[in-house]
Amino acid sequence: PSAFGSTFEREEAFAEATWKDRLAPGGNPHFGGFDASGTLVGLAVGMIDPSDLVVAHLVSIWVDPSARRSGLGGELVGLVIDWANGQGARTVCLWVTGGNHRAEGLYAKLGFVRTGHSLVRDRDGLAEIEMALTVTARIRSETPPSGKERHDGRVKS
Repeated sequence: PSAFGSTFEREEAFAEATWKDRLAPGGNPHFGGFDASGTLVGLAVGMIDPSDLVVAHLVSIWVDPSARRSGLGGELVGLVIDWANGQGARTVCLWVTGGNHRAEGLYAKLGFVRTGHSLVRDRDGLAEIEMALTVTARIRSETPPSGKERHDGRVKS
């Protein structure tokens, strides 16, 4: 739970209208990773910055422990990057909890670098570190997100 900027209690308190807005077709894209049985084992969410339309944010990523180290996390982040590129974003930003070396390592492997910006969360005193990727510096995948399955069929938008 400390890896997430939000809390279960905060998210649970959202009104139904907030969830409908978040999940609307024109809203923030959600990319899911599924195991062979069709069970959701990963999720990544992107968002265009409303105050700067050339900046996108990776606002959420989760991979079930059973699917970690399988490449799914990188694939999900890649889908958000490809989506952002398709939206005209030049930069993708994210925040990683200080000390979450596995996550920061994944992001660094994908080309994200620390920006020098950080903050300390009021709720628990943990630091969050901003990382960013210049989209044009990344080679786009051969199959951009299109609402269809990609690669081995385990990732869907």
